[in-house]
Amino acid sequence: IDFVNIDTTGNASDFGNLVAATGIACAMSSRTRGVIAGGTSPNDSGNSDKMDFVTIASTGNATDFGNLITARHGAMSNSSSTRGLIIGGRTPSRLNSIEYITIAATGNAQDFGDASDTVQFSSAASSPTRGLFAMGNTNPTYVNSVEFVTISTLGNSSDFGDLTTIRAVSGAFSNAVRAVFSRGEVYPAENETNVMDFFTFSTLGNAVDFGDSTVSAKNGMDGGCSSPTRGCTGGGAVPSAPQSATIDYVQIMTTGNAIDFGDLNQGGQYPAAFSNGHGGLG
Repeated sequence: IDFVNIDTTGNASDFGNLVAATGIACAMSSRTRGVIAGGTSPNDSGNSDKMDFVTIASTGNATDFGNLITARHGAMSNSSSTRGLIIGGRTPSRLNSIEYITIAATGNAQDFGDASDTVQFSSAASSPTRGLFAMGNTNPTYVNSVEFVTISTLGNSSDFGDLTTIRAVSGAFSNAVRAVFSRGEVYPAENETNVMDFFTFSTLGNAVDFGDSTVSAKNGMDGGCSSPTRGCTGGGAVPSAPQSATIDYVQIMTTGNAIDFGDLNQGGQYPAAFSNGHGGLG
């Protein structure tokens, strides 16, 4: 696990380690605690139902949180100040189920509802009330649709609008007003893109162009995190490096191209990220 101070720039520092080596997981957080859920692990025959947590204010190794209902990798996640959602993924069969946890209390996940279709390898963001997620790689193709749920209730997701391009495995971050979806893999060529677009949480509708990231990258998935003013995206794969370490950032309430932030300690695809200042916290 790496960490950065979002309000500065510079390279990431070591935070600690997960309970077990894990890839293609998702992550969510409150102001005090970060939770990492699911993924692939050599200890779990390919799909993990494990959840770990850390206390964000102090560095150190993760601790067991509980278990998902369904072991999965390639899921998305978003959160409010109290509740975290785990959306879709695959087992290896693709899933449309949504599960939830109460972040302050350790324990197993519970059923929340369903997405309109199976969804995997995409990205999600949240305001204090709404959670958005890009459908991304559905069955059998990619789509540009984005759905939403009201985090404090239970139920199935509804259509919110469309991304400006058809793509998957992007990163996303948000403050309480805007959600930004950055980079990804465009369909059908599966090439990297530097596209960034944004939604306004309070109004349904399609995304608007934000600008370009510093690199064209795919396989970023849940690798975005934010403060109330700034959003960062890191990791993924770029044409020159299948394990990218690049982090870039934008000011969420403006539009324009991203700026270089620094580098991760170790580059990698399908990262998961969280912060103690994201849009779901108000």
